[in-house]
Amino acid sequence: MPVSEAVNRLLLQQENLSKPNPQLWLYIPKY
Repeated sequence: MPVSEAVNRLLLQQENLSKPNPQLWLYIPKY
């Protein structure tokens, strides 16, 4: 893949890790 695309994916991964992911909460069971 192009280098720019790889960099964009890394930046997106860092953004998803730094902030709570709404989709991730869907998989967390509610007590």
